Amino acid sequence: GTGGVLSSVSIKDTSEGYLSPEQWHEEMKKMKEAATGGSSSSSENKSIPDDTVLIDCRNHKEYEIGHFEGSIDPNTKTFEQFPRWVQENKSALKDKKILMYCTGGIRCEKASAYMRRELETVSETTTVKHLKGGIHKYLDKYGGDGFFSGSNFVFDRRVGVDADEHTQNRGKDSTGTGNGSANKRIVGHCLYCKKSHDQFTPDAVCTVCRELTLVCADCKPSLHKEYHCVDHQYLKNCYFSNLSRFTQEELNSQLHELETLFSKIAVGKRYKNLRRTLQRQVGRINHTLVAIKSGTMVGSNTLACRSCGDVKCDGRCWGVHGLKRKLALQKNPQDLDEQPKKAVRLSSNQRSGKVLQKQKDIEEIKRFDLQKPPNSHRCQETCIRCPPPFLRILSSSVKGKWVGKSIESV
Repeated sequence: GTGGVLSSVSIKDTSEGYLSPEQWHEEMKKMKEAATGGSSSSSENKSIPDDTVLIDCRNHKEYEIGHFEGSIDPNTKTFEQFPRWVQENKSALKDKKILMYCTGGIRCEKASAYMRRELETVSETTTVKHLKGGIHKYLDKYGGDGFFSGSNFVFDRRVGVDADEHTQNRGKDSTGTGNGSANKRIVGHCLYCKKSHDQFTPDAVCTVCRELTLVCADCKPSLHKEYHCVDHQYLKNCYFSNLSRFTQEELNSQLHELETLFSKIAVGKRYKNLRRTLQRQVGRINHTLVAIKSGTMVGSNTLACRSCGDVKCDGRCWGVHGLKRKLALQKNPQDLDEQPKKAVRLSSNQRSGKVLQKQKDIEEIKRFDLQKPPNSHRCQETCIRCPPPFLRILSSSVKGKWVGKSIESV
């Protein structure tokens, strides 16, 4: 969503920097002419002038199947990650003409306002503009005759709508097939074989995070319904939902790889969620190994749908949007790979860390005789209270944000 750091952007700030679809089209035309006139290279990254930066504010999966040529993909999975990308690339955006776009114009309103505010401290000559109404309004106006390539990602069962189909199906029901026109431009690629492919399907979601992935029909049979998104490709050899199809040697190999990965991120608040994910999978593998050794392992090819969690689902439920998964959790939670948990938050003085710290403080007071009345340590000559000195060692297993930074920056 548009929370987090972006929630500090006021409505007044979002009303600046609009470009109408006609103005945006003219900007794309100027960039195209400048690119073809100044260089013979056809590389997408060189298709815009050096002083202009074209940024796609959407998430990576949306960019994968369609975008304006030459645009930069921040490679985010959620919009809340966009401010971090801005901070990491602030110096590269200095003194640039920045053009931004998204699906319907909402996200780029906040993103452009945030970027405008952040870049003011770096450069006064930086300009930030965004497409009013987003890709939707642009394709309503120009369709396949514009500069948008591929399919426009939409948040319903069509998933992707081609530029020409966008104008042809305007006003129709949102339950279309999403097959697109016969002459559509495909910019997406299968994650495994790299062939041209831009059709997201409800059964092809990441085994680790349930993110939609681009997997063609030719690659699916050999993957056993286990797919890994771009961010989790490094886990494609050691993280699986169905462990019953692996031998003991293969499971041990997976376990070793997971433990190696875990050792690299064992310290630091940044990797807390990833550590939890790896630990959960290590526990599942250990449980399976124990079952194999005891002879109680029962092989099964039944795999719960990664979208809705229903073991009876064939993977075409579109539960990735959340509705069927919620119903399945309420109806039959024991059939799901994740049990619903009710969060119970204790009061601050009852949490385990506070209780342990209190016990340590009491032991320290007793050890150094600090529980005695004030006059017991008072100097007879000066009448000043002087408790006995002691040494306290402070340590932490968590890497602080200041590690690796200069004293001035801290």
